Amino acid sequence: MLKNFLIILASVLLIVFACSCKTKENTSELISTETPAESKIKSTYLVEENEENIISIKLPTDFAFNEVQNEFFADFVLSKICDISGKTFELTKSETAVEYNQNYSEYYIDIESKTTHISDNIISIVFTGLLNQKSAAHPTHLFFALNFNPKTMDIINFSSRHIIDDELYNEFAKQGEKQILEETGGIWPKEWGSFSEMLCSKETFFEGLNGNNSEIEWYYTENGIGFSYSVPFALGNHREVELQIEHK
Repeated sequence: MLKNFLIILASVLLIVFACSCKTKENTSELISTETPAESKIKSTYLVEENEENIISIKLPTDFAFNEVQNEFFADFVLSKICDISGKTFELTKSETAVEYNQNYSEYYIDIESKTTHISDNIISIVFTGLLNQKSAAHPTHLFFALNFNPKTMDIINFSSRHIIDDELYNEFAKQGEKQILEETGGIWPKEWGSFSEMLCSKETFFEGLNGNNSEIEWYYTENGIGFSYSVPFALGNHREVELQIEHK
């Protein structure tokens, strides 16, 4: 009797272990079947026209994303560059690189990326860098975020997962003010109005999170949600605030 029981128990454990391994395999397929090294080679898109004029887009390499996802990232970054610069950038894609089929020697674009959150149903990636045009008075500090479902490859809107209300804005403004006061030794700049007047109004915040302007970016972090809001060039073009909000 004991021998039969042990045989049955061992069989059940073997089946459970096999199912567990299969589930892990299916989840990993959402990210990549490539090694990190292979993915890294395909994730740096570079055009070098001479020593001074470079377009460099480094896609995420902190996880081994698959080729479909890397192409999705490249299209997203390209659309952002077109929106920010006001110029239509076109490219030709090959197996190992992305080549621009126009002359963009007047531009210097350098973009880095980092994965800030990854789970089965949402991945958040932050892109940062510089866009400089020779005729411009100063470069533009780039910051934009991508939040998407790795299973469906759909971009996720903030309003589909969180409530946008006065409470959220008040906490955002409170943390934004606190951050500035910490940097200035507790003294609010005399020439500044309130946070809402000078840096980010409630209207701008609400419209940005509803996808009606590019002034607000959001992304998941390990402990909450990060928000980026646009500020004057002298302040760095953007500032970031992280709120301790539970992920859904």
